[in-house]
Amino acid sequence: MRLFVRRLARILGVQTIAAAIVLGGTVAAQQRSPSPEAAALASGWGLLARGDAAGAASVAVQQLTRDPHSAAALVLLVDAEIARSGPSAALDAYDRWVG
Repeated sequence: MRLFVRRLARILGVQTIAAAIVLGGTVAAQQRSPSPEAAALASGWGLLARGDAAGAASVAVQQLTRDPHSAAALVLLVDAEIARSGPSAALDAYDRWVG
């Protein structure tokens, strides 16, 4: 009987530790703040949603200055340019990005 209790305690201990690690990781993931790029782009999308295409384009350009390879910032810029000046301006922005 003692052997059974020890084995059960060992198994439960391992399972409890594993559950704590999994749950702890889940809580930590939920509490992490977004990256600075993600926060800035979310702000830009919010500006665009409120009709401020110029502000959204400005946020996108700032992000592209920080990270010229950011496809997420490019998408925001293209959408902002479509809203602000039409598809030709969006295509120009894309062409500048491509080089």
